Amino acid sequence: MNMFAFEFNEVKCGCCNWEVTHLYVLANSKKEARRLLKDGDAGLCGSCMCDLLTEEKYEIELSRKKRGGWEKLIGNESGQRR
Repeated sequence: MNMFAFEFNEVKCGCCNWEVTHLYVLANSKKEARRLLKDGDAGLCGSCMCDLLTEEKYEIELSRKKRGGWEKLIGNESGQRR
């Protein structure tokens, strides 16, 4: 599952109802995320998405491409965990 971000001029969060400029959706594809957002079945502000991820104990995994970039940034080019 991936997280997708959508930018708006102003929109309400599907959980807390705050007016925000970004909503985040968990889905398998960008197309699915757009459909869920359009149908009103998804779309959380950053705060509510963080609450969901921590309360449900989601684990975040970087793609190999992104992981390589982060390893270079922190000086761990061998790919070993610190």
